[in-house]
Order: sequence, then structure tokens, then C-alpha cells
Amino acid sequence: MRTRFLFGLLVLFCSVSVAQRVTVTGVVRDAATQQLLSGVLVQAPPTDEAAYTGDEGRFSLQLTANRPRALTFTLLGKQPLTLNVQPTRDTTLTVLLEDRSFGLNEVSVVAKEQRIGSSSVIDKSALIHVQPTSLADVLQLVPGQLATNPNLGAAQQVTLRQVPTTPDATRANALGTAVIQDGMPVSNNANLQSVQTILNAAPGSFAPFSSVVGRGVDLRQMGADNIETVEVVRGIPSAKYGDLTSGMIITNSRVGATRPELRLRLNPTLLQASFVSGFWLDKQKTQTFNTHVDVLRSQDDPRDRVNSYSRLTGLLSWRRQVPGLTTTAILTGYRTLDDQRRDPSDQRTQRQRFARESSVKGSFETRWRPRQPWLTSLRAIVGINYVDQEAFTQELITRDLFPLSTALRDTTMRGRYGEAEYLSRLTVSGRPINTYTNWEANWVLSGGLGMTHSIIAGMSWQMDVNRGDGRIFDPTRPPRQNYGVGERPRSFRDIPALHQLSYYVEDKLSGWIGARSYTIQAGFRFDNVQPTGLFTSRLDFVPSPRINVTLETVPGVFLRGGYGQMAKAPTLDVLYPGPRFFDLVNVNYFANNPAERLLLITTRVINLDGQIVRPFRTQKAEIGFDGQIQQFQGAITAFRETTTGAFGTNRLVRPFALARYGITATPPGQPPVLTPQPTRFDTVFVGYDQPVANRRYVNEGVEFSLLTPEWPRIRTSFQLNGAWIRSNSFDDGILIDADRAYATQNVPQRVAIYQSAANRTASFFNTSLRLIQRIPRLGLVISGLWQVIWTNTNRSEPLNPYAIGYIDRRGQTTMLTPQQSQSPEFADLRRAIDVRLEVPFQPPPLHLFNLRVTKEWAKGYGFSFFANNITGNRPLALNPQSGVFVRRNEPLFFGAEINLSF
Repeated sequence: MRTRFLFGLLVLFCSVSVAQRVTVTGVVRDAATQQLLSGVLVQAPPTDEAAYTGDEGRFSLQLTANRPRALTFTLLGKQPLTLNVQPTRDTTLTVLLEDRSFGLNEVSVVAKEQRIGSSSVIDKSALIHVQPTSLADVLQLVPGQLATNPNLGAAQQVTLRQVPTTPDATRANALGTAVIQDGMPVSNNANLQSVQTILNAAPGSFAPFSSVVGRGVDLRQMGADNIETVEVVRGIPSAKYGDLTSGMIITNSRVGATRPELRLRLNPTLLQASFVSGFWLDKQKTQTFNTHVDVLRSQDDPRDRVNSYSRLTGLLSWRRQVPGLTTTAILTGYRTLDDQRRDPSDQRTQRQRFARESSVKGSFETRWRPRQPWLTSLRAIVGINYVDQEAFTQELITRDLFPLSTALRDTTMRGRYGEAEYLSRLTVSGRPINTYTNWEANWVLSGGLGMTHSIIAGMSWQMDVNRGDGRIFDPTRPPRQNYGVGERPRSFRDIPALHQLSYYVEDKLSGWIGARSYTIQAGFRFDNVQPTGLFTSRLDFVPSPRINVTLETVPGVFLRGGYGQMAKAPTLDVLYPGPRFFDLVNVNYFANNPAERLLLITTRVINLDGQIVRPFRTQKAEIGFDGQIQQFQGAITAFRETTTGAFGTNRLVRPFALARYGITATPPGQPPVLTPQPTRFDTVFVGYDQPVANRRYVNEGVEFSLLTPEWPRIRTSFQLNGAWIRSNSFDDGILIDADRAYATQNVPQRVAIYQSAANRTASFFNTSLRLIQRIPRLGLVISGLWQVIWTNTNRSEPLNPYAIGYIDRRGQTTMLTPQQSQSPEFADLRRAIDVRLEVPFQPPPLHLFNLRVTKEWAKGYGFSFFANNITGNRPLALNPQSGVFVRRNEPLFFGAEINLSF
């Protein structure tokens, strides 16, 4: 298949020839004042042909003759404009741009579906109407996503085209969703803010403080008030994007001259204020400077004075635009605090925890457009992101006197007794550093048969490393542990960096077959993870072919399809989970006289660092239709996505032989005298959690969107979108009966091994109908949402109760045939199956009604209001899998904001 793909790509490249080109020039003016506008971006999709207007408001583009193109004109603070042209010779245009306002005749407050890659674009007008407190709130406009209340009490993760099945599946989808800010990826690969899981908790349990280690980026960190546009790509992305599987979110900041604007937002759980301003630095209007600051404080429950979340974000940007060259420098930063203060009434446990994070990111981008036949543009971006993470947890631990060792290697040594009650303080200090650079060249060439090629070729390098102090605590007062597991302080500075070196090439070919247009975007990407050379790797060298095709079938209606492969590199916490320490007691002689006590401990270390974990991969395929018929705009897409080798956490066991010594004498005032040789050897099973890459997920479904034209008499339009999705999660690994190994008083002769086969299936069907009412002369927009979750089922497939093998006390693994596993000899290895999990949870349809209002009462002054679940519908549903009633739907919630522009 790859050979055929490369051959087809070669044919596309070889079809380049010379065709007639014409020059399209023009001036851009302000519609109200007729003033010439500088810094207007003029683009000619689907190629990379673009230009900026100079201080005289003029632009110039080279286009293929006799072919229709849709020129787009965008400028910060202005309503974007699309102008259809079909130049037959050199052409001059005059373009008028209006100020962005809800009083315009055409304003969109919903997402716009794009043809290539199944993506949705959300512009500034829609962002203002949504009133988002973070980037996560914006995603409710995307087909298949649900509207929820603003909630900053927990980390915000996004999953695309997936129904929740298992925690590992949700983490993999969120981890595989890339976030691109102003051309630079936001990486979470070097996040190590975790603690060692205690063995009476599930494998891979979250830390006691707020952390997104091993997951996607926490979207709470990203305010939306300084974002100009958001694009959510759910399908097959361009080959220029890597280190992703599920999709990506692309945000572009408001960079440029703009009037000072103050925005205040208030709801029962949140208070937020943001300020943005931008201005020209010179009379020629070639340089702009922009600044933005955002302050937020949130309490999910106003009655709870202990838990809170606060955020401070800021941005400084500079852009210089001269003919043929655009240079942009952006400096951003944030500081967040997810805090659980000590309750004044809690005098006993003294529980306290917080997660503090500060970040500074700088990026420098330059784009050169030489307007030469041999090169259309050359783009380079260099950026670095430094994050200071500090998490703290404190609690009073009460337990029996326990054996304690501080050994860092395999040894037997004299230990000490830990305190029966002590205040445990744990600090996790991380310093993730991410550097990124990308170099890309673009050629727009005319080909035979009326084709236009937009060819890009580039390479990128990304490095993730953590230079933090790591987990810090008093070794004599360790965090809570059990079953002989010991914890030791660990520095993150010893963990090697993760490097990714990538190459890509892509041709976006557009043309016509008769009167029907088509577009073919075909590319290839190579990701070298932990490279040892340009084309050699320690972990993996991943090829990723991708193709998107659109073909006009009837006027205005396009058939489109795509196929692509993507890969997500392992994170540092997967590659270097650290050593596991086990403190096993040889002799425990406790006397009233401390001088007569003797504690002999054998420490065993299992080092999990440095294992070979390859990137997990996703194959995507989709097909659908989209287009416009009599101003009705619609799209429908069927998709299937298969992810293999995704990361998870398995609990493993290992037996150790433990020497036991006898006591020959107990002299007064001295420790007892031991036998010179062990009197016996006991077997002790220990349990530990290890990252693995054996999860498989399949997501398939249909997503759709329909936008009606606005009825002129009543200025009302409707948008209907939604999705039907079915997700299946499967564990290809094994499951060891760890509880039987270490959580029983008697050490078993053998520990069962089962085929995990954790097969869980969930399906989901929702629709979101939005009624949009506009009154332009009043600057008023009202939108109502009727969201229905028609079906939402979740069930587990039956498990096999029979063991496939066992581990004996010597550590040897014996596999069983199906006949052996069902024989009476191995009846003790059978596992009990909770049949309740096989009963599907099928609650009835759930309805949600929301209302949003945006009003501009004067130019630059506005007010917005929203109310969620205005009917207060929150029914109960019995979950037969747990036997517990579940409260469904969001609670009644409301909020308002005011914006002032000077």
C-alpha cells in the first residue's frame, strides 16, 4: 500500500508544468471612513498564496488565470470578508472591510465546517457569544461535543470522536489531542507530577493533587479572550503536524493593532477580568505591539472556602510586516494555583494540598515570500517553553510502628522503626522544558490539465526534558504506602530528554474536471523518536502517510474522503517511571528497651527506567459529503479510527526469597544475637505498577452539521449538529491476580494469570439544535440550545473466568492449555466474575435547554448573559452495574459579562 501511495504522490509532483499566471492587485479600505488599511492578510486558499497590505493599503497576488478563487481578507477587529474572483487577466480590486460588530448584516456565532480534514473553525464573534472562561468551553460548538457548565475545579481534558469506556482510553485520547498555539505545539511530554501509587488503589490512579501527567494538556491554563480563531481538526490533519493521534486544536492569538478592551465576567463560581490592547509602533504602520492580561478566580462551590482555583495569564507580541517579509515574536505566560487549603476545623488530620504552576513561553516566527518561481514562501519558527511546577500534599498518618529503611540498592541492613503517627509532607517539584523549531518551504506551481500544486516540505525538532528537583520528602516520614513497598526521594534531573526529529512533504493539488472542482492533499511524514542519527532511532522511526480528497459531484456538493496514520510519542513518565523499592523484614525484634531492639531489612529494587516503549499509532479513515444548496450548508462524515499500542498501567507481581534468622541469645541492654546463617527462606510476593503499551481502541461513527439560511423577515436561522459514536476499548495484555499474591495472610503457592481481554463498549448519540435570532439594528443576538442525548450505553463483554497460566514461588511462569485451565486441578485459579458489569447501562434520553444573549448598546460596549439548563431538568437514573442512582444533566447555572472598548 505504501508503494502505491508513494507512486501516486510522485505522479502528482511530476505533473507540474507551466500555466498562465495573472496578477491580482487592489486596495483595502475601512468601509465607514474609507481610510486605507494596513496589515490586512489576503489569502487565496486552498494554496499558501498570501500577502499583507502595506501602509497604502495595497496588495498584490499571483494567481492562475481563468480559475475561480475565493480571496479572504482578515484584519484584527474587522469582520472577515471572502471575495470570489475568476481573473482572466491582470485585475485590480477595491475591498471594504467593516468593523466587527453584532450589528452587521452577516455575523456567525457557530462553528464553520471546513472541507479538508473534518475541521471546525470558530471565529471571534462566536467566541464572544460563547463567553468562554477557558479553551475547553469553546469546544461545545463542535459536532459531537456537549455543552457543560464552566467548571474549573478539576483539570479540563478533551476527547475527540470517542465515548468514555475506560480511564486508560480517555487518557490516550486526550494525550493524542495536540494543542497548537500560534504555530508552536503545547507539550505535556515532560510532565512528571505524580506519586507512587499505593497498592490498595487502582493501577495508574491519579495523584492526590491536581495533575495531568500522562494525559493531555490542561485546558484551564488557556484563557480564550485573547484568541482570534480556534480550529478543531477531528479528521486527517496535514502532514506538517505530528505527535498526535486523536486530532488537534489550533489557536491563533490576537496579534496586531486593536482598541483597548476590558472584559469582566461573573457567575456564581467565578470572577474574571481581562484586558487587551494593541497599537502601531511607527507611522509607516509596519510594526505592531499587543498586550493582554487575564485574571481569574474560581470556587466550584461558593460555600466551600477551602478549595479554589486561580489563574493569571499574559501575552506580549510584536509583529513587523514589510513587503515579502513578516516577523512575529510572542511572549506568553501564566500562573495557576489549584489549592485545597487546610480547613481551620481540621485539627486532627491537618490535610492540605495544592498544585502551583508557572510558565513562560517565547516563540519567534518569520515568513519570507520572495515571489519567485522557484519559491513561494519560506517559514521558520523557533520557540521554548519553561514550566515551573510545584505540588504539595500534607496529611497526618497514623499506623502501627513500621519497619523503615533508606537503602537505595539491593542490600540487607539494619533498619529502624518508623513513628506510629507523623505528619507527612511531600513536595513534587518539576521543571519541564520544551524546545521546538520548524523549517518549511512552500511552492505554488501551476500544472498541466489546469492543476495548481501547493507543495510544502519541512522538518522539525522537538525536545522535552524535566530539570526539576523531583519528589522531596523526609525518608523517615514517607508518604502512605503498604505491603512492604517503600518510597524514596527522586530527582528528575537524572531522566534523559525526549527528542523527536521529523520530516514531511505534502502536495495540495487543486484543479477541475470539466466544470467540477477537486482537491487532493497527499503527504508523507517521518517521525524519528529518540534519534540516534538522521534516519536511525532508539525507539522508533514512524512513517505516516496521509491523504484527503474532495470532488464536486453536483454544483455546490462535494464528496470527500481521507485516510491517514498518526503516532504519539511516549511521555517521560512512561519511559522512565523510576525504581520500585521493597523493604522486606528478615528479623523484627521489638523490646521495650530501645537498646535491645533489632530490625533487619532486605531491600530489593526493581528499576523500570529505560524500557523500550514505542509510540502508539492510530489509523483514520473517513468519507462524507458537504456543501451548500440554496444557502443550506451541511456536512455528514462517517469515520473509523483504530488505535493500537496505547499506553496503560498493569500491576505485576514478583516473588523474592527472603532469609529468616533465628535468635540465639538476648543479652540485656543489647540487641539479640542472631544465627550466623538463615534458618529458612520464605517466599514473598511483591506488587508494582508498570507502564505498558498494549491497549487497543476503536472509534467509529457518523457526525453531521446543517445550517439553514437566515429568514430575512425575522432574521432567524437554525443549526443542527451532532454525532453517533461507538467506542470499543480492549486490553491486549494479561492480568495477574495481584491481590491474591500480597494482600492475603498466607503466601499462595501460585498466582493466577488471566487473559485480560477487558473489552468494554459504549455508544452515544446526541443532537444539538441551535436557534439563532439576530436584530442587527439593536446589535442583539439571542441563541437557544436544545441538546439531546438520545442514547448513551455502556457495557462490558463477558470475561473468561479461567486462568491461562500462573506464577509459582520460584518466579517461573507456566502457561495452561484451555483444557488444563478448566480442569479441577486448577479450580483454585478461577476468578469470580461480576455479572453486573455485563448489564448495559441504558438511561432514557436526556434534554438540556440553554440560552445565550449578546447585546451591543454602542460601538465598543457590550453585554452578554447565559443560562444553562433553564428548565432545571436533572433526573435520576439507576445504574445496574453499580446499583447506584446517578444524577444526570448539568445543574441550573447562569452568568454574565460586560465588555468596554475605549
